[in-house]
Amino acid sequence: MDFIQLQVNYLDWESPVVQSRRNMEVARKHGKPVVIMEPARGGRLADLPAAVAAPLLEARPDLCQASWAYRFCYNQPGVLTVLSGMSTSDQVRQNVAEWREHGDAFSPKEQKALDAACKVLASVPTVPCTNCRYCVKDCPQQIAIPEIMNLLNLEVQTENTEFAKQHYSWQAAPGRASDCIQCGACEAMCPQSIDIIEQLEKAAEHFE
Repeated sequence: MDFIQLQVNYLDWESPVVQSRRNMEVARKHGKPVVIMEPARGGRLADLPAAVAAPLLEARPDLCQASWAYRFCYNQPGVLTVLSGMSTSDQVRQNVAEWREHGDAFSPKEQKALDAACKVLASVPTVPCTNCRYCVKDCPQQIAIPEIMNLLNLEVQTENTEFAKQHYSWQAAPGRASDCIQCGACEAMCPQSIDIIEQLEKAAEHFE
């Protein structure tokens, strides 16, 4: 292959499901350039919770939140291009201007601010799913348990239920959270001892 397209952004950088950092390392190991998709996580990194945005705003009040997301991707080694969803000519002009004016690497002060924002994100209590997929193997309902756990985490990290719900509509397949018959096979297999049945009930309530 000539290049690889990967989902990369600072929200998914250490995600056990998306594994942005690890995938970038594999591409780099094999000398393959990367085309980045989802740099702003579907727009969510352009509309951050206040606590996450605070250190970014303090460091650079002149920058929009999306700028931090794009620059994080621009400056990863081996990046060929960064894809951005645009629907108007004004958005094209804005993104080109953003690259020309703010496409440089983070200064030490800016990197410290982004690290602080990521630390706030990491401090949010989440489901400790590592995407090992042991839970899926014997599920009689074929429920997409790891994907659903990831969406519950996305919901609390972004403080946006509607955003996670939109992803749920296509990621929770073939089995949905409400298909759970509470047989307990998944919980018996989970190395992290996650209360999967309870979490699936929460997902059904929030997303269906």
